[in-house]
Amino acid sequence: MPDIEKTVTNAILKINPSAEVTVKNIFDIDNCEIEWLNGTTPISKEDIKKEFDKLWLILVAVMEAVFVANENRIINYEYFNILWNCCSY
Repeated sequence: MPDIEKTVTNAILKINPSAEVTVKNIFDIDNCEIEWLNGTTPISKEDIKKEFDKLWLILVAVMEAVFVANENRIINYEYFNILWNCCSY
């Protein structure tokens, strides 16, 4: 299954796809610990939170697109992954 979760790490990587980071408590933006690695420029928690909140809306939109595209209403994870990775906002 593709990496499609609403996590702090995914929010950071949507902002900066080349970021090198370690995140503890990845599902809780308010209580996570972020360690920026190898000279990665830190991103403000405020900016990460905005992106974190967008992830749910993106997931819902992609799920709807997959369900509409599939006659059997079963998620095709390859198609889902393509949509997720190509999604721009």
